[in-house]
Amino acid sequence: MTTFDVKTYGAVGNGTTDDTSSIQNAINAAIANGGGTVYFPQGDYKTTSTLTLTSLEGVSLKGDNWNSAKIRSAANGDTVRVESGAGFELKNLGFHPLINKTSGAEINLKQGFSFVINGVNIFDSGPSSQPNVGIALNNYGTQFKYWIENTEVNGCREQAIVIGKSGGGLVQDVWLRNIIVARSGAEGLLMVNCSGIDCVNLESLNDTQGVATYPGNGQIVKSVKMTNAIFDTGSDSGFKMLTGGGSVYDCQFSNCWFSGNSNHGLWVAQGTGKIDGIIFTGSQFLNNKKHGAFVESGSGFQFVSCQFKWNSMTNNNQYYGLSIWDDVDDVVINSNLSGAYGEFAAQNAQRGGYRIGANCDRVVFTSNIAKGNASVPWDIYSTVLQNSNAS
Repeated sequence: MTTFDVKTYGAVGNGTTDDTSSIQNAINAAIANGGGTVYFPQGDYKTTSTLTLTSLEGVSLKGDNWNSAKIRSAANGDTVRVESGAGFELKNLGFHPLINKTSGAEINLKQGFSFVINGVNIFDSGPSSQPNVGIALNNYGTQFKYWIENTEVNGCREQAIVIGKSGGGLVQDVWLRNIIVARSGAEGLLMVNCSGIDCVNLESLNDTQGVATYPGNGQIVKSVKMTNAIFDTGSDSGFKMLTGGGSVYDCQFSNCWFSGNSNHGLWVAQGTGKIDGIIFTGSQFLNNKKHGAFVESGSGFQFVSCQFKWNSMTNNNQYYGLSIWDDVDDVVINSNLSGAYGEFAAQNAQRGGYRIGANCDRVVFTSNIAKGNASVPWDIYSTVLQNSNAS
């Protein structure tokens, strides 16, 4: 593959010279060549407008590692934007703005397929260096097959990663591997209109909300699979599953950790839309200030082999490990623990292990254990306990 060194095209990389035109010329040469690697040697590359890739085929933007090669935007708007194409790769680069940005994304993939982001760091590197949005996956036409891996996004004004928010189309088939999102002013990961999200090893640390869904009218979030995800120390909820009139369904979460959040560990509320077919297995809901998991509305939930411990941290005897609110139907709660367990058992302040509200139909509650909660093991208004233990 032909290499196009940005310094050959006049880029300086000293952090003060405007390198926008030189980098864009290298990109244009790679596109005209029918593909190639745009290479960034060690340096800080200042840009003052968007680097744009259109009708590309097999073009890569690469450095040696994200600490040695950084693209540093000094203007609002997108830093790198792919308008259309296929086979785009962005690898081993840092994105550290030179201003506090209020619009645009550091990486905006608008239309195309087979895009890879690997080894990228987006970071607020000082008091006057804040990204607005980290990575935006949108759909203005055809958009599918993304791989994002070994990537960190820190300190964004809005979302670290957002999927399907703009363009109107459905973003499909996204693989996320080994991702850290931290200190986002909104969501670490926001899903709006997407299908086929496969996420392994995601860490959300100190985001306002770790992960959220919010499909609007006519939009969907479906077939989301998350394994080994951490939603920790959010200033709101760890995972906020909401709708704006759309649908969320057929989602699975395995071996996930919801801990230390200032609201609920998990909060589900379908609003004017619909949430159905959501499964949690082998997950832990710990040390959250309100409910460990709060299902306010929706249907078709399963909690299997999960643990709910030490929640209601700032409101003793008020919140539950797992709270299923009134009129939530088709629920399976099986083989869970809720209450005072482990080395911090004395800290448990949950009012009860489980609450199942009034008018909840078709609820199966089996082989669950509740221990050491402040008032009651469980409050059950809609079903008969089967093979469950309390103490």
